[in-house]
Amino acid sequence: MPHELTNLLTSGNRNHQDTAQSAGLVAAKFCSFGVVSSVKWFSCYVSIGEGQVRLYDDEITYRNNPDSYVQKIYLTRHHEASVIKRKSYSQNGDASVDLWCFYVQVNNGIFFPTKELKIGCVHQSLAERLVRAVTANAH
Repeated sequence: MPHELTNLLTSGNRNHQDTAQSAGLVAAKFCSFGVVSSVKWFSCYVSIGEGQVRLYDDEITYRNNPDSYVQKIYLTRHHEASVIKRKSYSQNGDASVDLWCFYVQVNNGIFFPTKELKIGCVHQSLAERLVRAVTANAH
């Protein structure tokens, strides 16, 4: 994981939440056809609420221009968050960092769930809040 990404994710815990909405600084990887397609993690600000998962380049964009998101996933009744798993990651020879990771995925009950986004959090509590927000917003 790039040194600057590690520093950003561990520099404070600026997370916002209520019952059905949560947001915070995370690391993310994109998925295509149900498989992680990003080689490297990228830092972003995620907002989950109002039936959507939205990724922003940073918290300032989220606050000042909420329509300027990088990716938006509309959550349906088939969406779910996977189980949270803790894993140690490193990129480019940097020191490793432990991330609490889960997938935003679609489970139609026929095949294995189709992964749409992988989210990694430095703090377990943020990962748990985001998982609860995905569950609350999937309808």
